[in-house]
Amino acid sequence: MRSELLEEVATTVNGYHLRPELDYDYANVRRRLIFEALTQGVQFVCNNAVDGDVAEFGTMTGFSTYSIARAMAYYQDMHAAFMRKAGVQRKMLRLFDSFEAFPGPTMRSIENRPTCSLGGGGKAISRV
Repeated sequence: MRSELLEEVATTVNGYHLRPELDYDYANVRRRLIFEALTQGVQFVCNNAVDGDVAEFGTMTGFSTYSIARAMAYYQDMHAAFMRKAGVQRKMLRLFDSFEAFPGPTMRSIENRPTCSLGGGGKAISRV
């Protein structure tokens, strides 16, 4: 669903120029949107002194990891005094990857997870 939204935004942006004299690289519009979303998420976490570390599940190309790490370095420095005053320590970026696709959910794995259930078509859906 999220990728569909990004595709829709990228399609809408395609052909729209703030400055028509510039030749925009639309192939990178999606990456730019992802970068901005990740950066804003990190900014929110640091600006509001949210406790805990940051985790990424599935690192693939490293683009998200790089974006998150750069944003963490910048915003943790920017909000260091506020985070210290709130008693929140510097965050670590923790990366997790199976290096292969995760197996699909089974009925047993769903039954043992109270925040998840098996939805239509056998796909896991969140009950949070």
